[in-house]
Amino acid sequence: MIGVNSVNISGNVKGRIVFQKTKVKQTPACSFSIVSDRKGPNGAKYSTSIKINAYGENLTNLCDKMLTKGAYVFIQGELMNRPGIHGELTEVRANQIIFNPNPKDPLDKSSPHSAISEEVYVTDEE
Repeated sequence: MIGVNSVNISGNVKGRIVFQKTKVKQTPACSFSIVSDRKGPNGAKYSTSIKINAYGENLTNLCDKMLTKGAYVFIQGELMNRPGIHGELTEVRANQIIFNPNPKDPLDKSSPHSAISEEVYVTDEE
């Protein structure tokens, strides 16, 4: 039986944004991390860092134009595994990235630049 592999996550871009090509097919790729926060017991804030990989001309070109450290993004994708120095790594392969034009308040619907009215969707077609 085939399982379901789907991830929806949002957060702020942190650290380096790396552009490169895949080793075998030379497909353009962009790698970056986001920090996603959640509330825990007693209002405590818990942060999780997630590595995101985007592949293909469309996604990497738009990442090059719009992705900056601190930007708030929504990611739809799937989990992927790859070998790492200390064992297998689990990361998210982005199929769709939604860039928020108002990173100061992603839920501010009163802003003329709110995420609801000005989302930019890019889907990996490769």
